[in-house]
Amino acid sequence: MSHDPQVQALIDKQAITEVLFNYCRAVDRADIALLTSCYHDDATEDHGGTFSGSAADYIASIAPILPRGGS
Repeated sequence: MSHDPQVQALIDKQAITEVLFNYCRAVDRADIALLTSCYHDDATEDHGGTFSGSAADYIASIAPILPRGGS
Protein backbone atom coordinates (compact mmCIF):
# COMPACT_ATOMS: atom_id res chain seq x y z
CA MET A 1 0.00 0.00 0.00
CA SER A 2 1.35 3.38 -0.99
CA HIS A 3 0.80 6.37 1.27
CA ASP A 4 1.16 10.08 0.76
CA PRO A 5 4.72 10.98 1.85
CA GLN A 6 3.45 13.05 4.78
CA VAL A 7 1.23 10.20 5.96
CA GLN A 8 4.15 7.77 5.62
CA ALA A 9 6.34 10.11 7.67
CA LEU A 10 3.74 10.05 10.45
CA ILE A 11 3.49 6.25 10.30
CA ASP A 12 7.29 5.96 10.49
CA LYS A 13 7.48 8.45 13.35
CA GLN A 14 4.86 6.51 15.32
CA ALA A 15 6.74 3.24 14.76
CA ILE A 16 9.95 4.82 16.11
CA THR A 17 8.04 6.24 19.08
CA GLU A 18 6.68 2.79 19.91
CA VAL A 19 10.20 1.32 19.93
CA LEU A 20 11.34 4.09 22.29
CA PHE A 21 8.37 3.43 24.59
CA ASN A 22 9.13 -0.31 24.52
CA TYR A 23 12.78 0.38 25.38
CA CYS A 24 11.77 2.47 28.40
CA ARG A 25 9.19 -0.09 29.49
CA ALA A 26 11.75 -2.88 29.15
CA VAL A 27 14.30 -1.05 31.29
CA ASP A 28 11.69 -0.10 33.90
CA ARG A 29 10.44 -3.68 34.15
CA ALA A 30 13.80 -5.40 33.65
CA ASP A 31 12.21 -7.22 30.71
CA ILE A 32 15.20 -8.58 28.79
CA ALA A 33 13.07 -10.12 26.02
CA LEU A 34 11.30 -6.82 25.35
CA LEU A 35 14.60 -4.93 25.50
CA THR A 36 16.16 -7.33 23.01
CA SER A 37 13.19 -6.83 20.66
CA CYS A 38 14.06 -3.13 20.41
CA TYR A 39 17.24 -3.91 18.46
CA HIS A 40 18.12 -5.46 15.12
CA ASP A 41 20.20 -8.63 15.44
CA ASP A 42 23.34 -6.83 14.23
CA ALA A 43 22.78 -3.57 16.15
CA THR A 44 25.60 -1.88 18.01
CA GLU A 45 25.71 0.54 20.93
CA ASP A 46 28.29 3.28 21.49
CA HIS A 47 28.02 5.29 24.69
CA GLY A 48 31.01 7.56 24.21
CA GLY A 49 33.62 5.64 26.14
CA THR A 50 31.47 3.88 28.73
CA PHE A 51 30.37 1.11 26.37
CA SER A 52 30.96 0.20 22.74
CA GLY A 53 29.89 -3.12 21.28
CA SER A 54 26.98 -5.23 20.17
CA ALA A 55 23.49 -4.56 21.44
CA ALA A 56 23.43 -8.09 22.86
CA ASP A 57 26.58 -7.36 24.88
CA TYR A 58 25.12 -4.03 26.01
CA ILE A 59 21.94 -5.73 27.22
CA ALA A 60 23.99 -8.36 29.05
CA SER A 61 26.04 -5.62 30.72
CA ILE A 62 23.04 -3.66 32.01
CA ALA A 63 20.81 -6.61 32.96
CA PRO A 64 22.31 -6.97 36.46
CA ILE A 65 21.69 -3.30 37.28
CA LEU A 66 18.13 -3.05 36.02
CA PRO A 67 15.51 -2.33 38.70
CA ARG A 68 14.68 -5.99 39.32
CA GLY A 69 18.16 -7.32 38.56
CA GLY A 70 17.37 -8.48 35.04
CA SER A 71 16.11 -11.89 34.06
